Amino acid sequence: MRMGIALLLILFAISFSHEEMDSIEKIHSNPWEYLGIPSPIDVIYLSILIFTLAIFYAIFIKNTSEQAKKIIFGIIVVPIIISTLYLTFTTVYLNTVSESEGPVHWHADFEIWACGVKYDLIDPTGFDNKVGSPVLHEHNDNRIHVEGVLIKKQEASLKNFFTQVGGNFDEKSLTLPTNEGVFTWSNGDKCNGKIAKWHVFVNNQEIDSKLAHDYVLSPHSITRIQGGEGDIIKLVFSEKTTTYIEKELGVEP
Repeated sequence: MRMGIALLLILFAISFSHEEMDSIEKIHSNPWEYLGIPSPIDVIYLSILIFTLAIFYAIFIKNTSEQAKKIIFGIIVVPIIISTLYLTFTTVYLNTVSESEGPVHWHADFEIWACGVKYDLIDPTGFDNKVGSPVLHEHNDNRIHVEGVLIKKQEASLKNFFTQVGGNFDEKSLTLPTNEGVFTWSNGDKCNGKIAKWHVFVNNQEIDSKLAHDYVLSPHSITRIQGGEGDIIKLVFSEKTTTYIEKELGVEP
């Protein structure tokens, strides 16, 4: 019993120092550090290590006493119990403290145009068939997927999406990884010999380009293209006026 309590204390003492992280990207990539608790994956790995060492000792060390056998059995069983309880606790806790109040499944369709040319995000590779993080990604379908728990709803912002897929989006520029390489377009660059800038349209309404990177996706799983209420987002880098681009939305801007 004492050994189990001691092991529990060790597991919970791995990392309880909480440092406030201002960066949404850091919160997104490591929510456990932001919450000030050990990652359940780390706890599971530690439990597996202790379990493996105990099994190794039981198999290869001979002539152990009955008391030692009981201790070894406890070492094998206690980590399994603790890791299971901890995983349950962290799941409930994460859902409770998250701004999304648990897992979400949102979608938004998007297009990126620069100087009259449509650009696609780099294709995913690997078995999981996605570009980005487990919570925020794209599946080679020109659709932003938000699937999981959001500690902060700002994790579902356009800026964080482009950060997670290996690019960047701020009030002045957009950087996009594609199959042809990484492209960056900044306000003041030229299209067709004329000064161009970013225009961002959400559901055919232009929003302030200086604030567009902080736009948080609408909380809907079915997009307007599919007949639902999820966003259609068009990011257009152009030398043309807003009025002209608005008339051309749905056609090549």
